[in-house]
Order: sequence, then C-alpha cells, then structure tokens
Amino acid sequence: MKKVFIPALVMFSLVAPIATFAQISDPSTPPTSTHATPNGIDVPCISAALDTRDAAIAAAFNALNASTQTALTTRTPELKAAYALPTRAARIAARQAAWTKYNSALKVAQTTFKTQKDAAWRAYEAASPACHVPAGTEGNAASHVNG
Repeated sequence: MKKVFIPALVMFSLVAPIATFAQISDPSTPPTSTHATPNGIDVPCISAALDTRDAAIAAAFNALNASTQTALTTRTPELKAAYALPTRAARIAARQAAWTKYNSALKVAQTTFKTQKDAAWRAYEAASPACHVPAGTEGNAASHVNG
C-alpha cells in the first residue's frame, strides 16, 4: 500500500499547483472583441482587404484582356495590308513591323498587369497586420500562383 500511496501523493503534489493556476475557459463564452475570432484574426477587416485585393487583381486581368484584344485587332488589318503589297521584300518588312508592334503591345500589357497585380498584393499585405494576420503566414504574395 505504501508503494502505491507515496508515488501517488508525490504526483498529486506536482500536478495540484498546475491545476490550481490553470484557467479554464468556457467555450460558450464569446470572444472579447466582436470582430476577433478565437485565433485572433479580425475577420471583417481581412474580408475587406481580400475583397479590395481581388477586385484590383480582377481589374488588372480585365485591362490585360482589353490590351491583348486591342493588339490583336490592330495586328490583323496590318497583316492583311502587308500581304497586299506588291513585292516580297515589302511584304516581309510590313509583316515584321506588324508582329514587332504586336509583341511590344503584349509586353507592355504584361508589364502593366504585373505592376497592378503586385500593387494589389502589397496593399493587401500592408493591411493584413491591422487585421491581426501574422505577416507572411497566411495568403501572402509568395504563395500566389497567377493572381
């Protein structure tokens, strides 16, 4: 009996202070902030930041699409006109000029898109700490693929 009682008494004396100082929270009690979740993130704040970021990225995609369509609709008649030229050298030069102009327009459109997309992500990442989202941990620019 002593062999069981003494180790049990020692264990109880070690665990009792921990249990006494531990604070038990009631899971039915709402968080102190009306906006914070149990993980501490201000959900309405981050929702607004996400809406702003994604709207800006969608606008950047729309601008990229419009620029690409404009480049295509400009290139088509230029290529048609190039094929109507009388000499081979003139046709080659006109086609090359049309393609060069088209490729330049696409490059500008891609650069503009990347700039707008990156600006949207930077604004989102700047807003995240105010929403109590740890920087670089959830939904950061490094984790995005195409948007």
